[in-house]
Amino acid sequence: MASYRDNYYTVEYTDNGQISKIFENYRDYVDPSIMRTKLHLRFQYENGFLKRTLTDRPHAVDTSSAEAYTLRKFEYGPHGIERVDTYDYGLQYRYDFKYDGSNRPTSMTMYVNFDNTHTREDLKQTATYQYDYDENGNIVKEYCQQLHTPNNYIVNYRYDNAPNSIKLFESFYFLSSSAAPVFSKNNIIESQIVDNDTEREKYNDTQFDSQNKLIIKYRAFDGIVWDCK
Repeated sequence: MASYRDNYYTVEYTDNGQISKIFENYRDYVDPSIMRTKLHLRFQYENGFLKRTLTDRPHAVDTSSAEAYTLRKFEYGPHGIERVDTYDYGLQYRYDFKYDGSNRPTSMTMYVNFDNTHTREDLKQTATYQYDYDENGNIVKEYCQQLHTPNNYIVNYRYDNAPNSIKLFESFYFLSSSAAPVFSKNNIIESQIVDNDTEREKYNDTQFDSQNKLIIKYRAFDGIVWDCK
């Protein structure tokens, strides 16, 4: 991928072909004829795996730790991602994944800390997720059980037959809904939430260029430009 949002965000890679930085390109507020560029995200890797996504703007009062600039932190086990910590202004989320002996998770537990202290002890469990797979290795059902509210729901997913290229975007901003696009073998093309036995409107997650069959929009990521041939 070279850019998205119609070149508002441009991507820089390492020599190994991994994303190293994303830049934000915008017009000067005083003189719109002048284009400005600033760093939007940067990426750190460990043993070839993404370890952190970071910003240059701290989101915590204590700026002495890496977590003050970290947006997402990944921890890995023998089967893949086991834990993701996400940090935002005043919030911390943690996602713990469990596996069935293969390289695909069957469940996830979510924890939240609302105090901006970024300590493991202050995280409170808030929800659990269960995943059902099809024969192609795609998550086709996601069951969410909220522990403190009655708002339980199911998400149904439908996929294409192409190798998964949308998981790239989820690494930028990993969320509680990121399991299906990250761990499935193919690309989500449609999702639908079932809440209290009521089927909500189906959502078209992915749009393709009809000529080149490349993804040009995925959820909030639009105007995607690829540099592959």
